[in-house]
Amino acid sequence: MDRFEETAFKWGGLVMIFLAVAFAMGIAIDHGLFTPPLRVAAGILVGGALIAVGVFTYVGRPIFGQSLQGVGIAVVFLSVFAGHQMFDVFSWEGAMGGTIVVTALSFWLAARRGDSALAAIGLLGGVAAPYVLSLGDGGVGGAGSVDAYVIYATTLLLAAVAVYYFNGWGTLLVTAGGLSLATFGSVVMQLSLIHI
Repeated sequence: MDRFEETAFKWGGLVMIFLAVAFAMGIAIDHGLFTPPLRVAAGILVGGALIAVGVFTYVGRPIFGQSLQGVGIAVVFLSVFAGHQMFDVFSWEGAMGGTIVVTALSFWLAARRGDSALAAIGLLGGVAAPYVLSLGDGGVGGAGSVDAYVIYATTLLLAAVAVYYFNGWGTLLVTAGGLSLATFGSVVMQLSLIHI
C-alpha cells in the first residue's frame, strides 16, 4: 500500500469513527439517557478514551493510532464547544481554558509522534474556539475584548510556527498562514463595525 492509500484510509477511518461516536451520542440523547452535563462529560470521556487508545496502539499500528488521536481531539473540542454553546455547562472562560488545554495536548502529541495532522487539528480548534464560543454573543470574545483575542490568536499562531520550525511541517505552516489571514481579517472587520 502506498502513502496516498494509507493517508486516505487514515482520514476515512477518522471520519467514520467520529460519525459513529456522534451517532451513538445522538441515540442516547434522543432516548433521554443523558442530562446536559452528562452529555458533555461523556463526550470528553469518549474523546479522552480515543486519545488514550490511540497513544497505546500507535506503536504497533501508527496510522490507526494517529487516526484515533485525531478523532479524540476533535470529539473533545466539540464537547467543550457544546458544553458552552448548547448546554451552558461551561462559562466562556472555562470553555476557552478547555480549548487551550486540548490545543496544547494536540501540539504535544503531534511533536511526540511526528504527526503534522494532529497539530493542524489542534490549531484549527484553537483558532476557531473564540468564534464558536461567542456565536450569538455579538462577535469574537463574548467575554473578552478584541485586544485579548488578538493576543490569544497571535500566541497560538506563533506556537504553531515554533512547532513548524522544529519539525519542518509545511502543512502546519500553510494552515497557520491561512488562519492568520482569516483571523486578522475578521478582527479588522469587527473593528470597522465598532467604529461605524
